[in-house]
Amino acid sequence: MPPSGGTPWGDCLYEHPQPSSDVYVNSFGNTHLNVGVTLRCGSHDRPGKTGFGVRHIKDGPGFNEYTECCVELVVMTARSLPPGSGQNNQVLKYSKDGVTGVVVFDVNRKNVVTAYTQGSGGDGNWHGCTSKLA
Repeated sequence: MPPSGGTPWGDCLYEHPQPSSDVYVNSFGNTHLNVGVTLRCGSHDRPGKTGFGVRHIKDGPGFNEYTECCVELVVMTARSLPPGSGQNNQVLKYSKDGVTGVVVFDVNRKNVVTAYTQGSGGDGNWHGCTSKLA
């Protein structure tokens, strides 16, 4: 069971010194698929190793005040678990009104690897995700 009251995502990016990569931010569950995932501070990409969590998402489409809510909505509403592009990854995806939210997680540790949006507004349309998928 993760600790209650996780570290705010902003601490992962802006605190000095920065919290470790395994610091808990939040967890989300999907009762339909009986799966739960954890968002952690994570790490940036390094040569030969893909990052994960808040820091990896920030490096890609960005991370803002709507990202965590989009991740939660996608995890809660997804109805299938297709494999992800990386080894040991699965995808949670939900689409509504031209916006698709995608959350990729590691099946072994149940950590969020990355998240992004597609469709109307493109990648990083976190606000569109929260308003369209809600």
